[in-house]
Amino acid sequence: MGDNARLTANSLLSANGLSKSFGGIRAVNDAAIAVPQGSITGLIGPNGAGKTTLFNLLSNFISPDRGEVIFDGAPIQQLQSHQIAQQGLVRTFQVARVLSRLSVLENMLLAAQHQTGERFWNVWLHPQTVREEERRQKERAIEILETVGLAHMTHQYAGSLSGGQRKLLDSLVL
Repeated sequence: MGDNARLTANSLLSANGLSKSFGGIRAVNDAAIAVPQGSITGLIGPNGAGKTTLFNLLSNFISPDRGEVIFDGAPIQQLQSHQIAQQGLVRTFQVARVLSRLSVLENMLLAAQHQTGERFWNVWLHPQTVREEERRQKERAIEILETVGLAHMTHQYAGSLSGGQRKLLDSLVL
């Protein structure tokens, strides 16, 4: 097995042969990327190099002209962006979108999906279940914040975070 095949096989996210053109301009040409599980990976390049287009292709905000994207062992280029996010691949934007007047923890809890308490009647009919789920979500949120080094900011307003910390918080998923 070649080095590229081995890296792709051990990757949480990989793409091969991604291409995208807009009119006569080829924004991404036969791109390949492999992001190993647990790694922190950056993409750098000059303005106009196609970085944003590549991120849009990886998250299926735009469809590739050709190529394949694999996340957690399965192709995702046929999924809608929200389905990809539900699987755990979340695309953030250059300007972080956090709610400044809520705490860091409250911003995290807003991101939790499929909460029992989202349904009005469950709050009244199953209050213990709602409380227990909220307790577990808070514990998980604090674990994630500890992992990324934001635990000391848990109860601070998100508006007090630095720009980098806001982007980090914007990318976190429960």
